[in-house]
Amino acid sequence: MIDALKDVQLTWDEEFLGKKCYMLSGGQRQRVAIARSLVMEPKILIADEISAMLDPSTQANLLRVLKGIQNYRGFAMLYITHDLAQARKVADNIYVMHKGKIIENGLAAQVFDNPINDYTKKLIENYKRYRKCATFA
Repeated sequence: MIDALKDVQLTWDEEFLGKKCYMLSGGQRQRVAIARSLVMEPKILIADEISAMLDPSTQANLLRVLKGIQNYRGFAMLYITHDLAQARKVADNIYVMHKGKIIENGLAAQVFDNPINDYTKKLIENYKRYRKCATFA
């Protein structure tokens, strides 16, 4: 347990271990959830919207930690998100779903740079348009 807490960059002193869930920040709660999963030494970790409710700085830090743990421990990760910017940063391969079905998949760079499916093209166009607007905001 202590190794898992160290891996997710949480303290393991008596004070922290005695805290109730409501006493933890959102980022700490997510890290505890990840640590709980790591104790089981998974071959695959399913991370479903793992950083959706966190502020951007905490999101980035959590994803950096998670990718580091993945690389160190060698497990596969299924990262589920609606955030295309995060998907592009985190994923090696992308699967685009529409109405519950996979409609396109491939290497992340290929899907983002040369989408084939019309739905994927619209998603990527909107993503690029949003990023362009956000840059000037």
